[in-house]
Amino acid sequence: MFNKKVLCRYCFRGNAVKKHGTAPSGYQRYLCGHCKRTFQREYIYNAYKPPEELEKKREYLNKERLSLLKSLSNIDKSGMVN
Repeated sequence: MFNKKVLCRYCFRGNAVKKHGTAPSGYQRYLCGHCKRTFQREYIYNAYKPPEELEKKREYLNKERLSLLKSLSNIDKSGMVN
């Protein structure tokens, strides 16, 4: 069937996991025969990324936001830069 044993991310069993097509992203989907849930081993969505990767992105976005706010605070109501 396939080489690597895939464990269900919900019930952590591996003896009843089968391939179940592909996601729109192209990643392999799996179906657990025990809990009847589908899952992927890899995701492209931020919610499934490791926390350290999300933290780096959050820090970057906060810096960008602060930079933008600082730039906007230098603009008066007439639209001129102070």
